[in-house]
Amino acid sequence: MSLSNPLDSRMHLGAELRRLRKKRGMTMRQVADFLDCSETRISRLETGKLTGAVLKPGELRRLAELFGVNDQGDVDQLLHLLGETEQTAWWEPYEDVLPSGMDALLGLQTSATDELALELVRIHPLLQTDAYFRALLAEGRTHSPYAIDRLADLRARRAEVLHRGEGPLRLFLLLDEAALRRPVGSAEVMREQLEWLVRAERELTNVRVRIVPFGIGAHAGMSGAFSLFKFTDQPTVVHVDSPAGPLLLNRDRDVQDLTQVFDHVFIRALSARGSLDLITQIIEDCYT
Repeated sequence: MSLSNPLDSRMHLGAELRRLRKKRGMTMRQVADFLDCSETRISRLETGKLTGAVLKPGELRRLAELFGVNDQGDVDQLLHLLGETEQTAWWEPYEDVLPSGMDALLGLQTSATDELALELVRIHPLLQTDAYFRALLAEGRTHSPYAIDRLADLRARRAEVLHRGEGPLRLFLLLDEAALRRPVGSAEVMREQLEWLVRAERELTNVRVRIVPFGIGAHAGMSGAFSLFKFTDQPTVVHVDSPAGPLLLNRDRDVQDLTQVFDHVFIRALSARGSLDLITQIIEDCYT
């Protein structure tokens, strides 16, 4: 089943509006004054945010005129992109249980070509088994059995990005040893989860798992989990986990800083062989 995602069109439309604005030599403030709106709204439009920045067709035509787009075919193409931004996202049927801010993360994960992720205390959601995921939610004691079933189904759909036939997401995961040793659910649940990690690394050519071992001591990534999302023709976006909700960053300095953190941790992580050996050892020592 295809994973329909309006973020693709929003990002393409935003990038084109940004290109046209800069070509015209205008600032976001000038465009905001022209549309009688906030500069924040223009920024959200240009970065393709999923919420809070929807353009109306009339506004888009006015912007096209402002930017000197006189060819009707070019205007129609912009309007076509705008229409595609209104398509139904694949996750919308789950909105009754969707955590706040999760839609933006799902949009990024569905659109990206690559995700470079650092996880400290849990297995990455795309590689979680159903039993591990359910055990995590049950421990939180805030979800009803209905919500857990719905969210488990959502997680399974989310993981389809790794298996789609055309252009599967490439996932490079740095996983702290703590996530392997902290029991979630029963020993059987953990054994199944870690065995799946081993199979994913061995069998999925688009998945790479590297373990950050306790033995290296403190490392640059200990301040928190994050993911770097890379795209074919869009700037990299960072997703940062936060107790108050997800944080999305696309400022060059933030992206560069966290890319550097990822690189520093990667250098200190185990090799592919060493990572698999450690996971296997932990399965035998702790969950057999």
